[in-house]
Amino acid sequence: MKLLQKLNSTETLFLLKPNSVHVKELLRHTIIDLVFKNVLEIKIEEKLSHPKDKYLRTYTYIKRGEKFNTYTPLSYEKRFLKIFEDDFFEKIQLRSFVKTIYQQIFSYSEFKCEIKKSISLKKLFLNFKVDFLGYFNYHIRSGEGFKVSEKIESYLDVLNYTIKNQKDKKTEKLEDCILIGANIFLLADFHHDLLNQLQQNIDIQYVTQNYEVEYDFVFDTIDLITFDSIGDSVDSGCSGCSAGSGCMSSGCSGCGGCGGCGGCGGCGG
Repeated sequence: MKLLQKLNSTETLFLLKPNSVHVKELLRHTIIDLVFKNVLEIKIEEKLSHPKDKYLRTYTYIKRGEKFNTYTPLSYEKRFLKIFEDDFFEKIQLRSFVKTIYQQIFSYSEFKCEIKKSISLKKLFLNFKVDFLGYFNYHIRSGEGFKVSEKIESYLDVLNYTIKNQKDKKTEKLEDCILIGANIFLLADFHHDLLNQLQQNIDIQYVTQNYEVEYDFVFDTIDLITFDSIGDSVDSGCSGCSAGSGCMSSGCSGCGGCGGCGGCGGCGG
């Protein structure tokens, strides 16, 4: 569990699938991490889209969180926060926010390399890149990186079983599912109904007495993220982007799991 407490969900996902994870998933988890850290905040509003509209519509916004002014962002997180540095800027629709960020990522490779350089991952990857004819880069984990990724993958499987079988007394502590932070969204079978069960079955006293966890904030945040489905906003905000529109200068917006297109611009060494 200590390994997962040191890594945010973006770093964990990249460590487990450095060459197959799509940039949209990394983008989604970066937003989740920042919301989970209370650096950014999701706000859902219901209102009429037009004075003559008969029905209320749901709008999802993203804004500064309580810790925005005191947080020191990781390199790859900076582009997610820059838009909020203007004091007069209050909020933006999540879909538009995603589109803005996506357009700032000039290549998959650039974004992945920034993640790989984070302090938590530096020792877990070899300090060079393998460039296949300039089309994409291949990220290679170090020996320690392979060991850590195997341990994390195994532990996530255990927690996934635990959260699915909450009545089984032989499982690991349910509390561990909360203590891994935003990594809970990497559990294969995690969904909103399981969250409701978890909140009923978890030992709140154990969590609050043994760990520095803002219990109510954690559950409210998980609930909001699962309800809002950030993934849908990411898919919507990234749709229609192509090299010609400025979303991807590398021209490989559909390369999926290639691990990065074009030159890395400093990924290695």
